[in-house]
Amino acid sequence: MLSWLQDLRFGYRVLRKSAGSTTLALLTLGLGIGANTAIFSVVYAVLLQPLPFAQPSRLVTFRGGDSALNIRDFDKWSQTLSGLGGFAEWALEYTGRGEPRSIPSALTTGALFETLGTKPLLGRTLTANDDQVGGARVVVASDGFWKSMLNGEERAIGGKLMLSGEPYTLVGVMPAGFAMPRGTGQLWVPGAVGYAEAAPARGAHIFYAIGRMRDGVTLQQVQAEIDTLGKRISESYPDEERDRKWTAMSLHERVVGRIRKPLLVLLAAVGAVLLIACLNLAGLVLAKALSRGQEIAIRSALGATRLRLMRQLLCESLLLAVAGGAAGVVIAYFGLNLLLGLKPEGVPRLEYVRVNWMALAFTLGISLLAGVLFGLVPAFQLSRSGSAGELHTTCRVASRGFRGYPMRRLLVVAEIAMALVLVTGAGLLIRSFAKLRSVDPGFKPNRVVTLNLQLPVTRYQEIKKQEEFWTELERRLKTIPGVESGAIVSELPLGGSTIYHNTVVESGPPVAVGKEPEILTHEVSPRYFATMGIPLVQGRDISERDNASSEHVAIVSESFVREHLRGRNPIGERVRFARDESKTWFTIVGVAGETKHTGLDLDNGPAIYTPVAQKGEPWRRWGVVVVKSKSADVDGLVPAIKQQVWSIDPQLPLAEALTMDEVMAASVARQRFSMTLLGLFAGCALLLAMVGVYGVLSSLVSQRTGEIGIRMALGAQPADVLKQFAGEGGRLVALGIVIGFVASMMSMRVLSTLLFEVKPGDPATLGVTAAMLAATATLAIYLPARRASRIEPMSALRRE
Repeated sequence: MLSWLQDLRFGYRVLRKSAGSTTLALLTLGLGIGANTAIFSVVYAVLLQPLPFAQPSRLVTFRGGDSALNIRDFDKWSQTLSGLGGFAEWALEYTGRGEPRSIPSALTTGALFETLGTKPLLGRTLTANDDQVGGARVVVASDGFWKSMLNGEERAIGGKLMLSGEPYTLVGVMPAGFAMPRGTGQLWVPGAVGYAEAAPARGAHIFYAIGRMRDGVTLQQVQAEIDTLGKRISESYPDEERDRKWTAMSLHERVVGRIRKPLLVLLAAVGAVLLIACLNLAGLVLAKALSRGQEIAIRSALGATRLRLMRQLLCESLLLAVAGGAAGVVIAYFGLNLLLGLKPEGVPRLEYVRVNWMALAFTLGISLLAGVLFGLVPAFQLSRSGSAGELHTTCRVASRGFRGYPMRRLLVVAEIAMALVLVTGAGLLIRSFAKLRSVDPGFKPNRVVTLNLQLPVTRYQEIKKQEEFWTELERRLKTIPGVESGAIVSELPLGGSTIYHNTVVESGPPVAVGKEPEILTHEVSPRYFATMGIPLVQGRDISERDNASSEHVAIVSESFVREHLRGRNPIGERVRFARDESKTWFTIVGVAGETKHTGLDLDNGPAIYTPVAQKGEPWRRWGVVVVKSKSADVDGLVPAIKQQVWSIDPQLPLAEALTMDEVMAASVARQRFSMTLLGLFAGCALLLAMVGVYGVLSSLVSQRTGEIGIRMALGAQPADVLKQFAGEGGRLVALGIVIGFVASMMSMRVLSTLLFEVKPGDPATLGVTAAMLAATATLAIYLPARRASRIEPMSALRRE
């Protein structure tokens, strides 16, 4: 133990003696460890940390959405599941305390809370008995809502909350950290109470089903049973469920499945950055250690064993690594806040991300590993060469001029190769993102601001009242100063919400019940297409004349004409929704251009637009206000828009207003997140690799100063020396690029699912990144090579 303490004290003195290089090493290592710790914190919280439910490994779900009736039937018939429930993201209007607010909430069905197994902090949870049409209005609140809105008072249990115009009784509060697998719900109400229209609708596939497997049951057994029960449902209800298949999967897989690959790619990338940093430091430590050849030789001559020498050098490396790990924790803390500040859409469970004990244990582990990685090679190299021969210093060139250089060359080549792989990956994502952003969304987002509204059922249950509200609001939007045009749409393009209807084309061939094509549907007001900049390629727009007392009309998309009218003139054709009990026919009066609805990289297929003033669905009580400004100051219109809404209904809560540019940016936030981080890591890797090239050549120049002096004294020209060292660096960079090119071709396939209209082996990207790396390396090569060419022969010889 005493000898270990001596090694640590001596190592500390050695590091303190060379404060400059030690500080550089700490920053380099701290950056690598900090970035790894930050990304690991995200990976652990999102992928590795168990879901916040009882025995989460036994929870399963179905791919896609389902109806409350289907969930009820599966729960009643299943022998492999001990419970099955569901939830659907919803919004509730909270009034009674200040300005009306729209609260992110969820509808629950069946024994959802019992299935999840999480006990409430106060009161009770919702049960299957609560989920009854006409049942008591009860609500469960999140810990955050309870503390922020109800001051964390226990007496709030049993009290009343005004939600969507109705008094709900607060029966429970969930513990901190509880959340549904999707959404940001703060309140939970029984689905059959909060949205009664969906309770009897077999085709209302809005619920996210969650079941719990019985003890000893496997996922394969659940799937086999669901296949049988699903067939029973599809045969019993062909109107809604004909030929439908249900796929069972683990709840954890559904929550994190889409984001697993991007996060693992980022973890591998940041791990490569740390490895490059370790290789770089190994080269620097080796170069520094070579200057201690006499010290090592003296200690060896005095009886120090090879193991003893290696231990001393490893102690110094571990000291540096632990200090770098401490710096990495600080960098990780601030870096994690910066990372979360990017607000990556589509990354679940970000609320659980923090630098916790698992992240600190990870930091300690990689710090020790880093210490071994960049300390073992120099320790092995020097402990093997320590001998009495090092005591002779008459010719430094002969004794140490080249020792360690082959190893440093290998380290630098490896750095360059890995840096090229990362830069290539970043280049592919950047090019893919550029192509994604260049996609024509089908509308013009400039100067358009949006505002989401949801009409409460208590005041707007009848279709007539809904039509009156939307018509009056659309009329008032035109009176706002600075408004070029304004309109209403039920589902905003790229807004995250879509409604599909089975549709019948009057002139089309007969289609079996339940097999009618599913068409994307929207309700719009007059001037919607003009406000959004969606072109009308044929026919006319919807007008004020298209109301409840006139002929029902519709506008269809170009793809609808291609796929379902097959070249026939669409104007005058009629369509209707297959499940509409009134069997109302809509006459097509126009054709609109294609628009993107769920993503710039996705094709949503045909669409139908019907007038808001000809509503046939009382349950569709939501809408989005879209207003186009005459000037670039769209934010200045928001207060005026809110005032117009409140002038019609002062109790109506309003969500946050967003510009269409912000909506589009949010739709590609996940791709931007991956691109930004991988680009940042690639930049760090490139910088570290160039530092490695510079360090190797600078060290070589220092070691061969005497040789250079002799050559120049014998007639060598500065250009010859410059060419020699530039060639040394150029060969290292060229070899690293070749190896990196091969590695890139082999590894870029993992990015294939993250790319849009770009192939993993895209030659243009590979060529540009290789050229960029070579150009950057030229500067790192030129500086030490120029220094070598300017050495004065006499000064160099006097040093020797």
